[in-house]
Amino acid sequence: MSLEEALPLIEATIAAGAAFHFYQRGTSMLPMLREGIDSVSIVSPDVRKPDIGEVILYRRKSGSFILHRIVKKDKDGSFVCCGDNQTVLEHGVAFESVIGVLDGYYKGENWIPADDHEYQKYVKRRMRFAWFRYFKGVLRKIIC
Repeated sequence: MSLEEALPLIEATIAAGAAFHFYQRGTSMLPMLREGIDSVSIVSPDVRKPDIGEVILYRRKSGSFILHRIVKKDKDGSFVCCGDNQTVLEHGVAFESVIGVLDGYYKGENWIPADDHEYQKYVKRRMRFAWFRYFKGVLRKIIC
């Protein structure tokens, strides 16, 4: 089932105050989330407020669903998001496009809550060294 098909179920589940669990696809959130192995749990943005450092599930104007981290806020209050394994920032993610906020995830069979101390250390490292990943990406383009 695609997220498009599951959207009514997702919205109903999180509106009822429960978490919705699913396996994400893609590599944009590596090394935190591995496709087909790790799964995420999202809750309503009313339950867990989206803020800098949080991972959100949102929908682009094109209709695609994206699971990325909020890295900062623009002056207009919209979010700037980026995958942990990416270097391109996506500006203009409106609060209204946020479907849910990561409440935790399964790393294999281990549950990691979003408030976990070790996870919060990981988030700080990812945010602190984002410039280095960007620099590596630019260097890779120049060399290749």
